[in-house]
Formats: sequence, C-alpha cells, structure tokens
Amino acid sequence: MNRKQLAILLSREYVDFQKPILKFEQYGTTVDIATHIVFRAMSNGDIEGKNIVDLCSGPGIFGISALLLGARTCTFVEVDPKAVELLKENLSRFGLMSSSSVCLQDALDFTGEFDTCLMNPPFGIQQGIGDKQFLKKAIELATTVYSIHDGSEANRSFLPKYVERIGAVPLDYYITRLSIKRSFTFHKKKTYSHDIMVLRSIREI
Repeated sequence: MNRKQLAILLSREYVDFQKPILKFEQYGTTVDIATHIVFRAMSNGDIEGKNIVDLCSGPGIFGISALLLGARTCTFVEVDPKAVELLKENLSRFGLMSSSSVCLQDALDFTGEFDTCLMNPPFGIQQGIGDKQFLKKAIELATTVYSIHDGSEANRSFLPKYVERIGAVPLDYYITRLSIKRSFTFHKKKTYSHDIMVLRSIREI
C-alpha cells in the first residue's frame, strides 16, 4: 500500500473526534500529517514488523496507519473514555482488533517496552501538562519516537536540547502546517492553520 492508497482508505473509513474535549486538547491529526509521518517512519525501518505504541492516541490514526502498513502490534494509550469508544469502533471497522491492545489510562502512568512510539500529545495549554512530559515518557517506552509539537522558534531550539538532557538523541525534525477544523466555541473561522514540529528521537542504548 502506498501513501496515496492509505490516505484514500483513511479518508473513507477513519472517524476522528466527533465532540472534542478542550481540556484534553483534542485537535485531531489530519490524514495528510499522519500518513506523512508514518510513511517516513516506515522508510526508516520503524514500522513493518515492529511493536508500536500510539501514545495519547485519540481515535487512533497513527496506530491504525502503522498496522495497515505491516506493524506487528500496536498498543493504544488514551485517557478519555469517549475517545477509546471511538478508537475501538475504528479498529473494528478496519479489522485490526486482533493485533491491537487498548489501554484506558493516563499516558504518563503507562509502562511497557516498544520499538516505536507515534504521538500527537497535548501541548499543555489547558492543563499545564504538556508535550515535554509526554516526550520524556515516550522515550522511556520506545527505542524510536516520532512526536508532534508546537512549531515555534523557541521549541525548535529547546526540544532537541531537552531530548539530549534526558539521555536520548534528537535525530532530526521538520516543520509543517497542521490544518485545524473549527472545534470549539471560541473558534470563529472554519479552519485554522498552525505550524507544528515533527521530531524524531531515539533512546540511547
């Protein structure tokens, strides 16, 4: 399956947040962003035959994409029960339940050992617990981490240094634009566009 075929399949079958919850910063990852990240991970040998963890998974677009591209297993970790219901519906729709595990719990309390982590965590605007803490947890869980962060100039400088400080290696990152649909009452426009940073890190072994 190539990226275009995966994008078409996800666009047709995958169901994103229907009633996103602001305190969890439930801004869905678009099909375009998810497929770009997962195919990049696959080209680096981090998907096929690997055990994946989709941290802060929401309805599961990263893990579902990874499984469709040949991941051995995927564990989805999500704190919101409604999102977990939607995730299970998506897994059933794609016929992926047998290769999936779903954990309803705070990602920061989760433990395990995986090959690859894929995540779009909360940035910490609403609750003060943000992507830095989730990135640290992801590096504890997986050998290789692909993570989404705010794309500010400050983050581009800070996050690679932070990864080094916690004993990991920031391999590379790129900046792209995430399209956000009107989801909450304070949104006045139909869509917004926001710079995001996609960071690849590896744990020192």
